[in-house]
Amino acid sequence: MKKETLCIFAILMLLASQIAVTNLCASTHKPEGELKIGLTTLYTQTFHPFRNYADIKIYITPLFDYLVGLDEDGRLQPGIAYQWKESPDHLRWTFCIRDRVRFHDGTPLSLDDIKFSLDTILDEKNVNARTLFAPYLKRVEIEHPNKILVYLKKPWSTFLYQLSKAGVGGGIILPKNYIERNGVESFNEHPIGTGPYRFLEKKEGDFIKYEAQGHHWRIGTPGYKYMTFRNIPEESTRIAALRRGELDVAMISRARVGELEKAGCPIVSKEASFDLQLFFIGTTEPDNPLSKREVRQALVHAIDKPAILKHIFMGRGKLIGHSFYMNSGSLSLDKTIPISPYDPKMAKELLSKAGYSKGFTIYHYVHQKKVPEVSTLAEVIASYWGAIGIKTKILEVDPSTFKAVYTRKKKAPGPASVVWVVDSEPTSQWRPIFHSNHQRYSWSRFGDATMDKLIEAFDNQIDLEGYIKADRECEKYVREQYWISGIVGVNSPFATARNVPGWNCGRGNRGGFRFEYIGAKK
Repeated sequence: MKKETLCIFAILMLLASQIAVTNLCASTHKPEGELKIGLTTLYTQTFHPFRNYADIKIYITPLFDYLVGLDEDGRLQPGIAYQWKESPDHLRWTFCIRDRVRFHDGTPLSLDDIKFSLDTILDEKNVNARTLFAPYLKRVEIEHPNKILVYLKKPWSTFLYQLSKAGVGGGIILPKNYIERNGVESFNEHPIGTGPYRFLEKKEGDFIKYEAQGHHWRIGTPGYKYMTFRNIPEESTRIAALRRGELDVAMISRARVGELEKAGCPIVSKEASFDLQLFFIGTTEPDNPLSKREVRQALVHAIDKPAILKHIFMGRGKLIGHSFYMNSGSLSLDKTIPISPYDPKMAKELLSKAGYSKGFTIYHYVHQKKVPEVSTLAEVIASYWGAIGIKTKILEVDPSTFKAVYTRKKKAPGPASVVWVVDSEPTSQWRPIFHSNHQRYSWSRFGDATMDKLIEAFDNQIDLEGYIKADRECEKYVREQYWISGIVGVNSPFATARNVPGWNCGRGNRGGFRFEYIGAKK
């Protein structure tokens, strides 16, 4: 035998022995019982990963695998692709696909499924993923026996992150034949993936239930036979259900952590999980007070952010100065960004300078409940604004109602704002919201020539060094315009039953909490 052939044979034998040991270990443990998780909301109970992805990710991740993996510290690692290579011109990526992976219906995963999944991103209905991928993704080719070739229109320095849990779902693998045979709507009602849990049943607005799939290549053997997500909006109800043994894990506010710790409930937290950022709506409407920078600046300086962190979030977080796309998990995070000071006197002077010394009425939306304190925060912000003569009307709405306003399908009743709960993730994507191309990017609400140029420079970076520099330039300009202002960055605490094993919720995985790893045995 040639030396190369002997090396390959030795590697294959080693892999075979590892698989045998893994299977032997797997046979000593079987998933048992049911893990019941109480959440603040189940949102739209959509299961298609390219639609409404950030909101539904909290409960869909046990169903799917990603082309590129992400470890608990937010670092890239093998996924469905066990290795990859970038071409010297940065325009082609070659992914080697692992074998012996099956969908929940028993169908083997194929290269056709990978190509189909990547091609599906550009479907017109997949607004969230398509918006990000369309400027870059050119075509996908299959190279047998185990390679996928992805050709880009231009270099994409953070492409691998977008194919992992850190992205908007573009790396999730979908079943081609199943979707083509049954249709997208049927898939949305009864999804299948290659993840460690399969969909079992749901009751709209009430619960979603999964069943374990035995030994899984990524997590080992799941810890529980069943995993159920329950929709329990009221925190007191979730805590009572946990104490009665009706829940095993409950999402809680930071205000209740100390109380539950004293009662003996273990607490598991995902650090740097969400950033809460004040976002103004209507800044491009000429007759809207928010179109004036001085007004936006006044509203920011009227808020006592340190007091909010101390009294609403019990100090369990940190003050942040950065804005929307640069978040606490960002590759580009600049920790020297200052916090806007609390200065109501300056705020009143700015309003007077802008011609609004008598104030006006602003509508403040509350629609995201991933952080339970957002309703209380809205009342506190209204109080601060009232002190400088601004009347605030709080509108508590469901996510779909707010999305209609934000995407311009429905007009806000007047000047409007929202505290956006921004998921921790390593990458930025300024174009969808801040570029002036409204027709292509429905979420865009800005029309600023300087910002357009900054975004175009950002989009054309080849390496991470250039990406980070351009990212910070975009963030700096947005912050200077007071379009958005960071308030606090918070962790996400869960209270658990005493018999539930602790787990690492992970960093940089955009709203996911790795529930599938609870009690799993390698």
